[in-house]
Amino acid sequence: MLFKTTNKLYTDRVVKHLASFVKEYSLFKKESELLLAVSGGIDSIMMLHGIHELRRYGYSCSVRVININHGTRAEQADEAQLVSDICNGLGFEFKGFNLDGLDTESNFENNARKTRQREATRRSRTKKTTLAEN
Repeated sequence: MLFKTTNKLYTDRVVKHLASFVKEYSLFKKESELLLAVSGGIDSIMMLHGIHELRRYGYSCSVRVININHGTRAEQADEAQLVSDICNGLGFEFKGFNLDGLDTESNFENNARKTRQREATRRSRTKKTTLAEN
């Protein structure tokens, strides 16, 4: 496991809760194909590791990961590389994309969120697309 913690009990509880949540709400089946849009932020990195850890609960999902770079911060290239490295370690397929032409003046966060969702759906060859967004 690439995700290191000093409190294995806490990590196990989180993953157990995630497995229960996925099952209770029928989010996806144990053999589903998933597309995860991962930004490199803590929420999406946790989603990435959580999906990987579900294998302990019988999930054998085929996982593809995309990272969408808005081109608004220099750090985004480093974040994309971090996501790529983690995916490589977890055995997940990774693809990074650059988005051009986003209006950074008018309601950028909402426009960026809608664009990420649209691009993730467009690039998905799966029925389930998962984004961790706050």
